[in-house]
Amino acid sequence: MKNTVVALAVCFFALSVVAEGRTAFAQESSGQAKAAKKKKKKKKEDKVSEADKLLVKDFQDKAMGLFAKGDYEGALTYFLKADAITSTSYTLFSIAKCYDNMYKYKEAYDYYNRYIDTGEKANYDAVIEAIARIESMPVIVKVVTTPAGATVYIDGKEVTFQKTPIVSEVEAGLHTILIKKPGFKDVSRELEIPFGGVGKIDETLHPITSPAVFDDKAPGSVKPGTTGKPAEKPKEAAKPKEEPKPKAIADVKLAGTGDVYGEEPKPEGKPPGNEKKKKKETLKLEKKARQPMRPVPMALSLAAGATVSTSKMMGSYIDVSLGVFFRIRDGFVGLGIDNMFFVDGYLLAGYPAGGYTLRVWKDLSLSFAAGFGAAYLHAFRKGYDPDGAIVIETGSHWDLVAHADVKLRYRIGPIILQAIPVHADVLLGVGSIEPAPLAQFAFLAGLAVEF
Repeated sequence: MKNTVVALAVCFFALSVVAEGRTAFAQESSGQAKAAKKKKKKKKEDKVSEADKLLVKDFQDKAMGLFAKGDYEGALTYFLKADAITSTSYTLFSIAKCYDNMYKYKEAYDYYNRYIDTGEKANYDAVIEAIARIESMPVIVKVVTTPAGATVYIDGKEVTFQKTPIVSEVEAGLHTILIKKPGFKDVSRELEIPFGGVGKIDETLHPITSPAVFDDKAPGSVKPGTTGKPAEKPKEAAKPKEEPKPKAIADVKLAGTGDVYGEEPKPEGKPPGNEKKKKKETLKLEKKARQPMRPVPMALSLAAGATVSTSKMMGSYIDVSLGVFFRIRDGFVGLGIDNMFFVDGYLLAGYPAGGYTLRVWKDLSLSFAAGFGAAYLHAFRKGYDPDGAIVIETGSHWDLVAHADVKLRYRIGPIILQAIPVHADVLLGVGSIEPAPLAQFAFLAGLAVEF
């Protein structure tokens, strides 16, 4: 018994020594790894000579001077030269800004992400906002077919109200395009469109060939694929050998497959072609989960012009229209305000509105909007109708208003030029404004800025 206790004590002591040795070794290894990493980083920094550092500084100074003047292409040239010598977070951010201002969003997106990979926090929030803005930008896909008039499905969703040739707005990335036309073979294509890019498919459709009709009653007709001679009597096929019955259920094979009950099927050949697409979508979702929620694109619209009225007494000189709208795919919602300056008064109309934007060609589009709200009129003096009767008293008046407009818009980057040939405010006569209903039609022009 005494010998057993001594043996156990010796074993315990030996195990303690081994455990302490392993802990010390692990700590020493960790310290060595950190030292090696620090040494490697310092060695990398030491590779850039003082002359190269001065040259990089000179390139950056020249680039910033050109950037401040709006010469983004010239600034980009010097930033790229600096990045070729040594890549820093400041240079990567500056290159991304140059590409962004040049509307080359794919390159800007890549350099913004390279900046994120550096772990630098100085411009992190601005970079995340820029990435979210670029990812939310729609891109253009064009599908042209010969012959025209085909129906197009993008990612399984039909492009409505258009037949080829079509121009549609989608998100950047990989898309599956399906083209269908009666009497022609279906065509399926995968198209990857970069941010800020345009994707185009130009496809020639092939007709579906139907087999020739065989009339066995027509004299001298020969069935396709035969010689016209009487068919020979087929030889009796040899009977297949009977396979022995399986001894156990686990040995029974599935017909036409190599699978066996009780076993999991083994994968054969290469993985499906959409595995790469699924992996890419998974990575994209994970990346979005780490980023803050994308802001909804917002547009600020300002326009001014002349108006005409259904009432001679209330003919106005100018109309100033202001709107704040949020884009949701091809639609938008927001708030509109009209300031109308009359000969004898001032009218302010405010209304929530919504609408739809129809892309006409490239950056040219038509926008349709409608809304309903309230109007306030202040008359500086009494208004009379043609017969001399008073229709508007001096002071403040109000009414409900219905609004509708049509805008012709042309995009130049974030700036949108717009002409508004139809801009109508109809006072419904519910309140104290007379005569009613009263309509004001304006012809406006202005700008919109999208954030």
